[in-house]
Amino acid sequence: MYFPIGQKAHRDRDRLSIRLSTEYPHSLPIVLAYETLADAIHNEVLYAGIVLAFVYGLITLELAHRALAAMLGLLMSVAALSLVNRRPSLAEVIAWLDFETLSLLFGMMVMVGIFSESGFFDWLAVAAYRLARGRKAALTALLCLFAGGASAFLDNVTTILLMAPVTIRLCELLRLDPRQLLIAQVMFSNIGGAATAVGDPPNVIIASNAQLEAQGVTFAGFTLHMTLGALPAALAAYVLFQTVYWRDNVKSESSTENGDSAVADELRREAEVWRRTAYGFSVTTREQAAVKAMLQARICELEHRMVATTERPSTSGVSRDDSLRTFEQNLIELQQKYKIRDKELLVKCCLVLMGVVALFFVSSTVPSLHLDLGWIAVMGAIALLVLTDFADLDTLLHRIEWSTLVFFASLFAMMEALRRLGLIGWIGDQVHLVVLSLPETARLPVAIIVVLWTSALASAFIDNIPFTTAMVPVILQLSDILPLMPLVWSLAFGVCFGGNGTLIGASANVVAAGVAEQNGYPISFVHFFRVGFPVLLVTVTVAMLYLLICHAAFGWNYS
Repeated sequence: MYFPIGQKAHRDRDRLSIRLSTEYPHSLPIVLAYETLADAIHNEVLYAGIVLAFVYGLITLELAHRALAAMLGLLMSVAALSLVNRRPSLAEVIAWLDFETLSLLFGMMVMVGIFSESGFFDWLAVAAYRLARGRKAALTALLCLFAGGASAFLDNVTTILLMAPVTIRLCELLRLDPRQLLIAQVMFSNIGGAATAVGDPPNVIIASNAQLEAQGVTFAGFTLHMTLGALPAALAAYVLFQTVYWRDNVKSESSTENGDSAVADELRREAEVWRRTAYGFSVTTREQAAVKAMLQARICELEHRMVATTERPSTSGVSRDDSLRTFEQNLIELQQKYKIRDKELLVKCCLVLMGVVALFFVSSTVPSLHLDLGWIAVMGAIALLVLTDFADLDTLLHRIEWSTLVFFASLFAMMEALRRLGLIGWIGDQVHLVVLSLPETARLPVAIIVVLWTSALASAFIDNIPFTTAMVPVILQLSDILPLMPLVWSLAFGVCFGGNGTLIGASANVVAAGVAEQNGYPISFVHFFRVGFPVLLVTVTVAMLYLLICHAAFGWNYS
């Protein structure tokens, strides 16, 4: 029993009196303990908000790397817990890490690193170039459609890890900036992941909740309701994406028609690759110093060629026949240059990857196997290392985005600390109070709007996994006075579409940024926000209209 002082206990200076009565007929042992609460406990939600604002300030203004910002946020949140007499031990902080997600990321990064040695990603990039006939608009539509469709059946993190290398290589072949295409893929991955119960981690939390399952939330019903809302949202997002990047598309397409500009762009990209190689080359011996000097000489040569190419008079007005001839010549050259380098390795990688994907499906439909996604990914990575007898393990480990893993680990621990400070629970309580304060006739449509937009905006700035866990009891409590199903779909649409709002709103966003940064194409917080937040507004608006029409107007309130 817990008696807060001032409610069920009487305090007279330094003396505390408690009167306890019971109708139990036998002797009853009683243990009395007390804990002094600091005055700061009344401001713990405020402290959590300050920590979150500080971390976002560092990331938004690019004052620190996102991994360092998350570590500082974790340190501050632990300090805030200590201020309210709830300082966690190191073992508790480690237990806050989501090891399943971290294991999934690590295992898939290892498999993708080995897979890339076969030359499959280069070959697939050339195949996409041939299918799109070299047109950027068609290529964007193709890759976005594949990302959205694959994320409906695979975890969106897995989808991005598999597609990001292909996208970057393809953009390098076409002399395009891969950041635009990566952002589009991530957005469609988050939208496609909302369509099924296994496409996004928040959906797994909702669909696997025992109380929701007991009230009729099934895999088929979840998929039906969510897919009908995700399809028009995906269409609206694609139209908005093309509108936002329309000028960039026109500029890039006109520049590729100019042969001199294309050569200059290729030289610039090649010089950047050599520059990154020289920068990361450590010099400890005379031979290594000679190699670094050769790299710097190569960079100077490429820069001189680039300047000479830029100063030449340009030739514009390329005809359609010339563009088609250029496309065919480029395709022949690319097909000869980028082939499958190791067919035996490719076969082994495909077999292991298909086995991993099959186990992903089986684990989501047969819970009695007790196979988590993280375990499956790690076992797949180990199996691939054994089958391929991969010798250059140091090089493989260098390809893993360790900064991304550190960021996720720090973010998971920080969000758990903020949850213990009451931030997420406070948001859920405010949603519950707003709905209960409304007239009975307006409660359902307003509850749909409040749950949807609160979930979307909160998930854009805090991790959607703990937020979803905290919101499930809120909608279960609201189901006493409102139909449950519209609230479930509102929560699912909000947390999935809200991940598009910022760079750290969803796991797939951070993974794509890590892969892009490793390849020399950093994606800033502001760059992602300019496109992602308008997409959030448009897709959540489409989902809101869908939910209001289907559930508030027509009463489709069953699974």
